[in-house]
Amino acid sequence: MEEFLEKVTRYLKENKINAYAVAEYKNGKITYKRLQKNNRMNNIYSISKNFTATAIGMLVYRGKLSLTDRAIGYLGGFAEGKFDEKWKRITVAHLLTHTWGQDCGNFFEAERFASPYKEGEIVLQDEHASIGKDWLERILTEKLPLEPGERMSYSNASYYLLSRIAENITGKKLFDWLREELFIKMNFHGYAAGCCPKGHTLGATEMFFCIEDLVKLGVLYLQHGKYNNERFFSDRWANEASRPRASANGLCYGYGFWKTREDFKYYYASGAHAQLLVIDEENERVFAMQGYDDWDEKKFFTAIYPAPDKAK
Repeated sequence: MEEFLEKVTRYLKENKINAYAVAEYKNGKITYKRLQKNNRMNNIYSISKNFTATAIGMLVYRGKLSLTDRAIGYLGGFAEGKFDEKWKRITVAHLLTHTWGQDCGNFFEAERFASPYKEGEIVLQDEHASIGKDWLERILTEKLPLEPGERMSYSNASYYLLSRIAENITGKKLFDWLREELFIKMNFHGYAAGCCPKGHTLGATEMFFCIEDLVKLGVLYLQHGKYNNERFFSDRWANEASRPRASANGLCYGYGFWKTREDFKYYYASGAHAQLLVIDEENERVFAMQGYDDWDEKKFFTAIYPAPDKAK
């Protein structure tokens, strides 16, 4: 039988997908293959959201907050009296599922990196004019067309707010807290993160890891919150985070994790330009990939993770 990484590597080559590296956790071991020269650490884009959601799960486990808490209770002081009245009904869970009332997501790369100067020119002026320097106030003062819980609208703003909530609770920037409470304890080799103009962890994107450490996040979920005999979140959190609660583009969404179909035994985290982390509970396997390409994610899953009625 063809080994799993060989099967994936063959698929990537046949479909000309620009992948840097792939990795697998199986039977207590992490195996990885470097497919081409690349940076030791790479941007995992929206898989950053899963680290932010993990931090929320850890804080819930420690009794520091509840998913039913009103988000504005942790954020309202930053824009007192200016926010939409719907914020009084928006919970932490609404932010985790992107169902807090936006009808159009924002704070993606095209908006964050909009430049006031032309290619070839560098003009010393405000480079944050398109969205402003105070992201929190900008988000909290937006009008919200939808009712909380009405519909999912995928947005980087959601997880930036979760980053600020975690910071409010812990007294530390989200990434600094994760470094102390997760990365060091799980023996990560290196890590970095982007921040907003005021220095707060983005939470939604721009976290950088090597693939061997990215796999470890999947192992933590496969083992329902335990790693090296230390518990980081409740044994229920993995099921809660992966359970479909919203949908977009024909996919199911939980707390940062996706499913291609509700009854599938695997769930995954996905980032722009072919970043992937798959937790396959049925086969007790974790798979990770890093690269830079525009690819058909659904086609990959159809080929590599067949539907249950075809699987055996």
